[in-house]
Amino acid sequence: MGVALLENTSSGASALSLDLGETVFWDTREILEAQTRGRVETLARLLVGRSGAPLSIDEVSSARQRVLARWGTTGLIASSLPNADMVREVMQELGARTNLAMEDLAERYSEAGLREHPPHLNPEARKLADELVVRGVPVIVTSNTSRSGRTWRSFLRDVWGLPVVEAVTSCDLGARKPDPRLFLEGARRLDVDPSAVLHVGDRWDRDVVGALGAKMHAALYRGLWPRYWNPEEGPPVPPPSGTSVPCLDHLSDALSLF
Repeated sequence: MGVALLENTSSGASALSLDLGETVFWDTREILEAQTRGRVETLARLLVGRSGAPLSIDEVSSARQRVLARWGTTGLIASSLPNADMVREVMQELGARTNLAMEDLAERYSEAGLREHPPHLNPEARKLADELVVRGVPVIVTSNTSRSGRTWRSFLRDVWGLPVVEAVTSCDLGARKPDPRLFLEGARRLDVDPSAVLHVGDRWDRDVVGALGAKMHAALYRGLWPRYWNPEEGPPVPPPSGTSVPCLDHLSDALSLF
């Protein structure tokens, strides 16, 4: 179906921001469960208990679940706060210690399980990013995620070869889309006005609303809507009737917006 409800052939943007989940990639319940096991196993390997004895995977997993449950009572989830907060509270639950600096430990926790159990890359994202780089258009990712920007930038560039110059993540900023602060941080890192950035993502309520709130251009990507599976995320929110925001069924259609 291509680009729908598009009034202009160009947004006037000179930089691209992409969402991650259901835009750059898609995952499955099995992948996410394997990644979570990897993160728990990493903490169990790097922490020791009060007596100096090793911690079991079950002990660490239970402590992590208690932290998440406590956060949940205040409306927070794992992607709301930095990884260091998660690790620190898990350690407090267990009375654990480590020989690593907290920054190092938090980043290892952030990275754990991703390369061993990677999500599925959307080939359209690679083609779009490669074409834009040829045109001199910088590409960043802006996403709600419990992994740090450093983790994602390294993974996207080193494993998938995506020419991403920045990765802005909710857990680093302590704010989740549609909070405009995530989008504004991306523009700040690119040293451009927000009006120079086009953000493309799969959620109207997060990606489009947030980008427009930051005075960016926005486009809704529907190509991976059939991949939705997580009931916690809820179904995709369709665009309101009569919107002038471009609705893309293929990421390559975003090329016409530059």
